[in-house]
Amino acid sequence: EVLGKEQFDTDFSFDEFANNSFTEALSIYGSNFEEKVWFALLGEGYSKEAVAGAMGNFKQESGFRSNNLQDTYESKLGMTDETYTNAVNNGTYTNFANDGAGYGLAQWTFPSRKEALYSYANDMGVGIDDEDMQIRFLIKEIKEKGCTGWQNATSVEEACEAFEREFENAGNPQMGNRLTYAK
Repeated sequence: EVLGKEQFDTDFSFDEFANNSFTEALSIYGSNFEEKVWFALLGEGYSKEAVAGAMGNFKQESGFRSNNLQDTYESKLGMTDETYTNAVNNGTYTNFANDGAGYGLAQWTFPSRKEALYSYANDMGVGIDDEDMQIRFLIKEIKEKGCTGWQNATSVEEACEAFEREFENAGNPQMGNRLTYAK
């Protein structure tokens, strides 16, 4: 006899499962940072055109270096990519979120976004330059922002321009470079 719906215990509580109690299922793989980003974004279901458009932006922003400190800030702060990253990671530099310097894959610059990146890295127990963490953070931000123009783009060019507009908002976008890299 098949039990009817009313015969099941419906008083089970799922309260023990906090909102963030499950780990992310995102599997990150690739032989270098570019491949990791490519495969992770494709794995999230984004089209090849959309991913190529985003990739052109990342190449322009950071050259696919997870520890990239915005070049103009190296002299302003008197630090290299490595010394800045180490100082933030070991706690001797405490102005990461508010210094105005772009950092990492997407050159996160805005204070709330940099603070979120920093907190995300701390929550994962890794440094701010960790490639896998930055990819996970990137995907989290893309989902939060929506980026519908980018996701729905039908060409690499359209995707590249939409990603810059919806995600990067670069002060000086240098779209010619982004488009060349995306292609």
